[in-house]
Amino acid sequence: MKCFILTLSLLVTASNAYANTINLSWDWATSFISTSQRSTSFKYENHDAVQNFNGLVDVQADYLAWRGVFSIKVDNAYVNDHYGRDWGGQAETTFIIRELVWQDEVTIFGQTWDATVGKVQIDWGVGYGYRALDLFKPYRQNVLDLVAEEGVTAVALSMFDDSGEWTGLYTNSGWNQQSLTAFEAANEQQGVGVRRYGLVGSHEYQLVAYYDDIRQGLLGASWVTLLDPQWSLHSSSVIQNNYYGYQQPLSVMGPVVLEQQGHAWQTLVGVSWASETGHKLIAEYWYDSRAWSRSQWQQAIARSQQLIIAPATTELAYSYAQGFQQTNIVQHNLMLHWQWDLQAWLQWQGKNSALWLADITPTLDILYSPQDNGIIATQWLTYQWLDSGDQAVDLEFSARFFTGENDSAYALVSDKYMIALTVRGRF
Repeated sequence: MKCFILTLSLLVTASNAYANTINLSWDWATSFISTSQRSTSFKYENHDAVQNFNGLVDVQADYLAWRGVFSIKVDNAYVNDHYGRDWGGQAETTFIIRELVWQDEVTIFGQTWDATVGKVQIDWGVGYGYRALDLFKPYRQNVLDLVAEEGVTAVALSMFDDSGEWTGLYTNSGWNQQSLTAFEAANEQQGVGVRRYGLVGSHEYQLVAYYDDIRQGLLGASWVTLLDPQWSLHSSSVIQNNYYGYQQPLSVMGPVVLEQQGHAWQTLVGVSWASETGHKLIAEYWYDSRAWSRSQWQQAIARSQQLIIAPATTELAYSYAQGFQQTNIVQHNLMLHWQWDLQAWLQWQGKNSALWLADITPTLDILYSPQDNGIIATQWLTYQWLDSGDQAVDLEFSARFFTGENDSAYALVSDKYMIALTVRGRF
């Protein structure tokens, strides 16, 4: 069954100075989404297409050392499914405090520190397809729909020296305005840690030690090396004592349950290349021991097919779909990212004709699971319609496909493919 997503999004930004002390930046977006899904042994889906209309308004307010980012998100303002059409009857409006933070310098025992107190996004991740060092609240990568990411409550002190930065911090990821999945709720944590960031020549590194009530001890590291103006290498790794994940039962008649499990590690290695003609390539491999292995997915498929034939055990069969809720669906992943800046290519070619091509940027992501030959392919085609400095409008067409071998995990996602048309603007 085909799955279509059509997204129409308009993003507008404006900045105003209010009383010379408060700076406001406004953003808003709307999206129209059409989705059609497929039924699998893990999940039954009605084959009719479903359309949704969503909206998002953001405002960033800066006042002295304070910064707040606030959102109003409206989901399902319009719904068209097999039950009929409905304007507003299923709308869900959420007020979201994405960030509310005080950041300034403080002096402690004669030493100057950068202090952070409040709800703030902390992004230490290194990588494109997966960011193992997004430790406190994983941020979704390359989504096609409207997303309002929230920060974590944090108290942090940072001190700089000649070669880098030391940071000590406390975080609590439990302050949320948006509804969470059971997996996200179980992995909410609070803890304390220390981070070292260093820059040595053309090399950049991070070392992180953190203890919280869920993972009960974690060590992380990353490394980025610039080989020359065109080539760079990057890597990151995390080892942790415990984690919450979905566990398959010992008996076929038991449900999949979310429980704490012991010891896990994630690692990523990648290479980036950029050419003078505008081509950019990123190739990455990452491993996540918390995801189900190939044998576990085979067991899940076999059991769900056995259970779904009897109405009394259908819910047990569907419980195996919980494996798709985890941070990574499969343990081993390969990704290839390609982007082409046609403006750089035209300048290199010395072409004066067809200058409209300079406003087009094609992008392609291929995510491949080598153990079961599953594929997630996503393409974007972005056209910069207007950019006057004060105003800008971008048009973007994108499509995402979930495919591969019939018994691959990616091919068993209930979404078969998505198509999105996005309009972003600023004025």
